[in-house]
Amino acid sequence: MAVSGSKDLSAAGVTRPPGAVLSRPVELVGVALLMVTATYLLASYFNHLWLVGADGNGIPDDFVNVWAAGRMVLEGHSPAVYDWPAHKAMEETALGRAFEGYFGWHYPPNFLFVAAALALLPYIPAYLLWLAVTFPIYLLTIRAIIGERSGYLLAAAFPGVLFNAIVGQNGFLSAGLMGAGLVLLAERPVLAGLAFGVLTYKPQLGILIPIALIAGGYWRTIAAAGAVTLAWSALSLAAFGLPTWQGFIANIRHTEKDLPAPVPGGLFHLQTSEADGCVPGAAVSGAAGDGAVVPATSVGGRPRRRAAASFAWQAVRLDRPVAPLADAASALVTAPRPGSCARFRRSRISDGTD
Repeated sequence: MAVSGSKDLSAAGVTRPPGAVLSRPVELVGVALLMVTATYLLASYFNHLWLVGADGNGIPDDFVNVWAAGRMVLEGHSPAVYDWPAHKAMEETALGRAFEGYFGWHYPPNFLFVAAALALLPYIPAYLLWLAVTFPIYLLTIRAIIGERSGYLLAAAFPGVLFNAIVGQNGFLSAGLMGAGLVLLAERPVLAGLAFGVLTYKPQLGILIPIALIAGGYWRTIAAAGAVTLAWSALSLAAFGLPTWQGFIANIRHTEKDLPAPVPGGLFHLQTSEADGCVPGAAVSGAAGDGAVVPATSVGGRPRRRAAASFAWQAVRLDRPVAPLADAASALVTAPRPGSCARFRRSRISDGTD
């Protein structure tokens, strides 16, 4: 899917009329995918498959863990968000029904500010507000990356948008922050650091970012990211207390041990290399998803090395110096952890879904 205004095409001597950003077939496919996403969401809602069930109660999805944590904070029980049984009980209160499985709260106390703000609203309005705020962040970031207004269409038509919206995940926010950090890195390093600092609400996405930044010599970005992280952490310590941070630290081992736990829908709605590596057909779909079948399948060694090879193959087409480092870091972060797939498959066998 090529953007006609790209540097690659210009270097090759290919010219396009002004304003001709996407080829007509690509544009039509994008519009069609966008219509499919909108139609699916509306049909799911009116058929009681999304947000609200036929009984009038909420349908369990990922966003319920955010709202439940926020409600517990508002009720003065911040440390209890890391008490899984207590948090699960609040999730069922939010939905007005019991459900199998559990959507765990694995985020640091920093993110409780956002959760508490959302929990000021009832569950369904909060869910819709969450999407309404984070989706534009994602759109604007992709627009900036593409450098043309066609970025809006490409971003909205991406099939992952449907998966993220249907479960209320934080992918829009995470992608927006990561993309913004990379786009701003060269010309506005401090703003890039602010984006990376906020991204620490999901530490597993940013654990290797400092290594990439150090390798590239982006010291101002590192300083800004560190300042944001420390300030945000200090505010959360003052607001929610030391026991909440102690609960988060104690919960890290619990999370690593028990994930992937049996959750409604399993890992099939997660569009990541790790989730893909835990389901049948991963060897084919994972390589295709990385966009590099030959590099991903021809390089021997561990899954992490194969993933890094596929990301490196993509990185050579990018003109940003940090791209190879960022993509390699992404490969290391998203490649399946040893034993994680086995735990997931055992959980599917134990709950009768495999």
